[in-house]
Amino acid sequence: GKGPIVLCLDQSGSMYNLDTQSKGFTLALMSIAKRQRRDFCLIVFSTRTQTFKYAKGRTKTSDIFNLAQTFLGGGTDFTLPLHEALTIINESCFKQADVVFVTDGENEVEESFIEVFNKKKSEKDFKVLSLVIGNNTNSVVQFSDKVVHVTDFDEAGSFTAFDM
Repeated sequence: GKGPIVLCLDQSGSMYNLDTQSKGFTLALMSIAKRQRRDFCLIVFSTRTQTFKYAKGRTKTSDIFNLAQTFLGGGTDFTLPLHEALTIINESCFKQADVVFVTDGENEVEESFIEVFNKKKSEKDFKVLSLVIGNNTNSVVQFSDKVVHVTDFDEAGSFTAFDM
């Protein structure tokens, strides 16, 4: 069956020019979650995170406006959203979630964290699909089950996330 979705969306400064596309991508995933009555969690990140949860994909108009107005800016820290994703997946309604990780950047993630994350991924039996926009994929390969490299959200590869 199709379980909950946790979307980690990079909102560092370098994603500013892709903000409209990334929010369209997010809204499309939210729409799928709503239609399929799947729990959905959005974690936007830069050097901090903000988390939004939608039980059974239910969103209100105010949620859409809030998403449209949110942009964190700043640097990039992959550890923060991955740690938050683990916390969310530990909640009963998200225990069978899969993670979609969207970024345009590279980030150094400590090997000790990668080991813990991958161990938890195996224990909790979830997958990570990373969608990398335009840059090198070396960092995300360490914690992803599948990596899709595209130049923008209009490429066919970006639609892989909708097959979850």
